[in-house]
Amino acid sequence: MWRIRPPGGRGFTLIELLIVIVVIALLALIVVPRMLGAARRAREATLRDNLHTMRTAISQFFADTNRMPASLHDLIAPAEADVTADIPTDTYKGPYLSSPGGIGGDGLPKNPFADQRSTDIDAHWEYDATQGTVGVPPAQQADAWVTLDGNTYYRDL
Repeated sequence: MWRIRPPGGRGFTLIELLIVIVVIALLALIVVPRMLGAARRAREATLRDNLHTMRTAISQFFADTNRMPASLHDLIAPAEADVTADIPTDTYKGPYLSSPGGIGGDGLPKNPFADQRSTDIDAHWEYDATQGTVGVPPAQQADAWVTLDGNTYYRDL
C-alpha cells in the first residue's frame, strides 16, 4: 500500500526546484561568454610572447654580428658555419633560440594560430630580412584576426 506524505513532510517543492534551476541558468549566462573568450586571449598572449622572444633574438643577433639574420633559421644555428647570413668571422654567439620543441623540434617558437603540425616556418611567421621584422603571415591578417579590443591586428603585436 502506498502512503501519501503529509503536507509537512521532507523534500523539495516544484517551485523551489524551478527557482534553483533559474538561478543556475542565470549564472551560466554570465560565466559562459567569459569562458569562450579565454582560449582566444590565451592564444593571443602566447603569440605576443613568441613574437617578443623572436624579436629579442633578432636584436641579439644584430648586436653581435651587425647584420640581420638572412632567415629565421640563423637564430637557431648551432655554429657560425651553419649561419646563412654573411657575417664577420667570430661574431656569432648563438644559437639565439634554443628552447626544446618549436617548429619541427628545432626551437623556433610556433604561431599559436597556425597549424601546429606544420613544419613550414612561412606558415607560422613572416620575416623581412632587410628590416629584421617578424610578424604574422598575411593570410592571418584578415578582419577576422582583430583582437578583442577591436583595434589591434595580430600583425601589430
